[in-house]
Amino acid sequence: MARKGRKKGKIRIDWRPNVENPTRESSSDITKKHREDKGGSLEDRPTHEAFKGKGRLARRKTVDTSRTGGLVDLERYADEPAPADAQWSDGVVVAIHGLYVKVDDGQRIRNCVVRRVLKSLMVEQRNVVAVGDNVSFTPIDDETGVIERIGERSTLLKRRYQNREHLIVTNVEQAVIVSAVAEPDLRIHLVDRYVVAAASGDLRPVIVFNKIDLLSEEELADLDEYESVYRSLGYPVVRTSAAQNVGIEALREAMKDRKSVLAGVSGVGKSSLINAVQPGLNLTVKPVNRATKRGQHTTTVAQLLRLDFGGYVVDTPGIRQFAFWNFDRMNLEAYFEEFVPYVPQCRFPNCSHIEEPDCAVKQAVEEGKIAWWRYESYLKIFEDHEEFMSPWER
Repeated sequence: MARKGRKKGKIRIDWRPNVENPTRESSSDITKKHREDKGGSLEDRPTHEAFKGKGRLARRKTVDTSRTGGLVDLERYADEPAPADAQWSDGVVVAIHGLYVKVDDGQRIRNCVVRRVLKSLMVEQRNVVAVGDNVSFTPIDDETGVIERIGERSTLLKRRYQNREHLIVTNVEQAVIVSAVAEPDLRIHLVDRYVVAAASGDLRPVIVFNKIDLLSEEELADLDEYESVYRSLGYPVVRTSAAQNVGIEALREAMKDRKSVLAGVSGVGKSSLINAVQPGLNLTVKPVNRATKRGQHTTTVAQLLRLDFGGYVVDTPGIRQFAFWNFDRMNLEAYFEEFVPYVPQCRFPNCSHIEEPDCAVKQAVEEGKIAWWRYESYLKIFEDHEEFMSPWER
């Protein structure tokens, strides 16, 4: 029941401080302040937004919580969601270009902007909306609109970026984790990190080893162990070569009638694979930088694409840094499924599987029941940083 005296769906929240754009001062004011501080650093000056009004009412504003689609804690305010406005239309976010969000309502794609109230409610997020979001918007004309409400999110792939939550994509079924076996070199621990991120967001991981045409028969045999372990955990594995059209049919079958997101670092061939599974898209591709042996950023924005053989795919920009957001370190063991049978056998119920004695997980690694490289991936993630959320690059 809503609190007495409050309209349904309405709450009072703090204004969002504009710390990135403080009130502009003249050069003389800055010089005067610098002298008064007796040489103190200009960077030490406080950058907060001042309010001219007095009292609590001037420092807060009223917003409609029903527009957030459950992205704030509605139970905290004991309010019931209000019905959608009759003039709103529904659509899906298919791409984001700067301040403009492209929304597909099934008939046309509009360039929309986000209502300011949504940004105020979600101050901890780097981006308020993400590709894949179901939204309600007010049409301005056939080409533009204003996003009023964000629907519930069933799944998501996210990371920590500059101490804020960065939503990469929402409402997809599986994460197709693409890793090149050469140019750039295979980083199996980063693959495991993507697997954890996908599983924690309720996405089905699919592992793709691309550019197999660049390896010898002996080097390809080394992939057998990786593939065997991932398959034993229930993860589909596909070996591909976009250049030689190898494994494309198997990848197409794994993506058929599903909503997928392709994830991986720059240069692994995500856009090339999409061009191969559906010829005619003509997504831009670039070769790997020969000097650094790293991929060049080609895809600059995530975009949702419809597949002719059924389903959708989101092509994402390459990510070299992938840190977790709002993730409990002690729950990490649950996302290494081969650990789960041994966890109850550890001597201590809160065993971290690192230094504790009588650890069943470490014993399983020594006996070869758990792959050593999977355990190393666990250690790299667990010991990444004391806050467990710093950027990760190996």
